[in-house]
Amino acid sequence: MAIPAMLMGAIAASTDWTKTAYNRTTVDNMLAPAEMKLVLPLVLQYLCPPAVSFIGLGAISAAVMSSADSSVFSAASMFAHNVVQPTCWRRASERQIIWVMRLSIFVVGALACAMGILVKSIYGLWSLCSDLVYVILFPQLVSVLFLPFSNTYGSLVGFGVGLVLRLTAGEPIFHMPALIKYPYYDALTDTQRAPIKTISMLGSFAASTLVSLGMYLVWRAGYLSGRRDIFRCFTPPVENKVGGSTDDYPPKPILQNGEEAVGLKMVTYGEEIELVLESKADLVESRESKKAIQV
Repeated sequence: MAIPAMLMGAIAASTDWTKTAYNRTTVDNMLAPAEMKLVLPLVLQYLCPPAVSFIGLGAISAAVMSSADSSVFSAASMFAHNVVQPTCWRRASERQIIWVMRLSIFVVGALACAMGILVKSIYGLWSLCSDLVYVILFPQLVSVLFLPFSNTYGSLVGFGVGLVLRLTAGEPIFHMPALIKYPYYDALTDTQRAPIKTISMLGSFAASTLVSLGMYLVWRAGYLSGRRDIFRCFTPPVENKVGGSTDDYPPKPILQNGEEAVGLKMVTYGEEIELVLESKADLVESRESKKAIQV
C-alpha cells in the first residue's frame, strides 16, 4: 500500500514544476517546503490527465469524508449515550436521545471545521491526540484494571486535572502560551524542557486515585447513598420480578402483572418468612383490613 505513495513522492521530487501549469513559488524548480504536504493532490492535478485527476481527487475526498463523518457521528453518539443520558437525563426516551445526537452533530462538526481551519499541521493534531491519550486515558485505564475502588467521580476529576495540566504547559498548535513554567523552561524559544506529558499523566492519575478513594471511604461511612450518589457508582440496580434491572432513579421494581411495586410485605410459609414486593392495591387492601380489625 505504501508503494503508490512512494512513487508519487519520487515523481514530485524529480519534476520540473516550472514547466507545468503550477504557477506558485518554487525552490530550485521544485515544490516549496510549505507545499510538500500537498504533494498527492498537486501530482494528481498537474501531472495527470483530467480524467485521472478528477477520479483521483474524488477518491481522496470520499476517503477523507468517510473518516470525517464517522468520527463526527461516533462523537455525537458517545456524548448522547455516555454523557447526557447516564448523568443528566436518565429518563430520556429514545426519540429525545436522537435529538440530542442531532444537535451534537452540529456542535462537533463546527468544532471540527474550526480546528481544520485554524490548525495548519495534521501531524500536530495527531501528536496532540497522542498526548491526550497518554495524559487522560492511560491513567484511567490503569485505575480501572488495578484499583478496585476506582469510580466515576475520580475519573471525572482526573480527566479535568490531566487536561488542565497539559494545556497550561503550553501548546504551539493552538498558539497557547505556557501558563505553568516547569523547571528548565526555555524563555527564549518558549519551550518546556521538563517531561510535561509524564507530569500531567501522573497528576491525572494521582487526582483520580485520591478522589476515587475519598468517595469510596465516604460511601463506606454511609454518607453517600440514594440521591447523593449522583453517578450511581455505589447504588446497585434493583432486580425486578420480570427480569433485568430498572433504570429509573430512584429504582422502581415492577411486579409480574406489570404494576409498579410500592413496598415490601412479609409472607410466611410454615416456619419460613419471605419478603415480597407489594403493589399499591395490596397496600391499600392491607390498610383497610387493619382498620376493620381495629374497629
